[in-house]
Amino acid sequence: MILFFSVVIIINLIFYLLSDKIAKVLKLYDNPDKKRKFHKAKTPITGGILVLINIIIFYLFSDIESYPVSKVFFSACLLIFCLGIFDDKFKISPNIKLILIFILVLYIIGFSDNLLITKIRLSFLDKIIDLGFLSLFWTILCFVLFINALNMFDGINCQVAIYSIFLSLFFIFNNYQIIFFILMIIGLFTFLVLNIKSKSFFGDGGTYLLSFVFSYFFIKLYNDNKIIFSDQIVLLMIVPGLDLIRLFFTRLYNNKYPFSPDRNHLHHILNKNYNLIWTNFIIQSLIIIPTILSVIFGYVFIFLLITILIYFLIIFKYKKN
Repeated sequence: MILFFSVVIIINLIFYLLSDKIAKVLKLYDNPDKKRKFHKAKTPITGGILVLINIIIFYLFSDIESYPVSKVFFSACLLIFCLGIFDDKFKISPNIKLILIFILVLYIIGFSDNLLITKIRLSFLDKIIDLGFLSLFWTILCFVLFINALNMFDGINCQVAIYSIFLSLFFIFNNYQIIFFILMIIGLFTFLVLNIKSKSFFGDGGTYLLSFVFSYFFIKLYNDNKIIFSDQIVLLMIVPGLDLIRLFFTRLYNNKYPFSPDRNHLHHILNKNYNLIWTNFIIQSLIIIPTILSVIFGYVFIFLLITILIYFLIIFKYKKN
C-alpha cells in the first residue's frame, strides 16, 4: 500500500511539472477578459484532468469485475468530464448543458444500484418521509443542483479545492471509500499548490467532475449508512446551494437569464472587502465550523439555520459596500 501511494504521489508530481505543457497540447486555457475574469494571464484549465487521473488510477488497481457498478460510475465520470472540457473550449449553451447533465444523471441512476433517494431521514424527526413516485425526480434534482452550485462556487483561487478536501475528509472520517478519497485528496493538494500560484484552474471539466463524484457518493453513503441524515448532507452543501438559489432568483427579478454569469457571488462580494486568504477563511469557516459543531453536539437543524442566517447577514452587510 505504501508503494501504491508513493507511485500515486510521483504521478501527481509529474503532472504538477507538466501541467502547462498539457494545456498547450490540448489548447486548454482560461483567458482574462477584464469583465468577470481578472487573472493576469491565460491560465491552464488542467485541474479536472488531475482529478480524473487519480480516479483512473483507483479503478485500474481496483477489482472492477467484482463491482460492475464501478464501470458505470467510471464511464459517467468520463462523460461528465468531457462535457465540462468541451464547454471550457467551445462554450455550450446553458440550456443544452442542463439537458446533457440531466441525461447523464439519468444514465448513472438507471444503471447503478442503490442510487435512488427513496426516503428522507431528518435528524430532528422520528418519522421517515417516503418519497414514493417522487424518488427519481428528487434524486435527479439533487445531482443537478449540486453540479450547478459547485460550478458557480468556483470563482476564486483555492475555494473549491479546499472545500473538496473537506468533503473528502468527511467520507474518510465516516470510513467510506477511504482509499478513493485519499487519492482525491492527493490530487486536490497537488492542484491547490498550482492554483495558489494561478498556474491551474478547475474549469467546468473539474467542477462538473468533482460535483458529480461527491453527489454520487453522498447518495451512496446516505443509502448505505442509516446514521447519516439528509440535513447533515444539506449542512455540508448549504453555502454553495444558497449562492445558487439567491443568484437564480435575483437574476430572474432583474429580468436576466438565471444561468447568466456575473460577479455577485458570495466570494466576489467578500473579495471586494478582503484579500484572497481572508475571503477563503470566512467562506470555509462558514462550512466547516457548523459541520464540526453539529457532529460534536448534534442539533444539526439549529446549526443549519445559524449558517443560513450568517450567510444572509454577510450578503446584506457587504452587498451595500
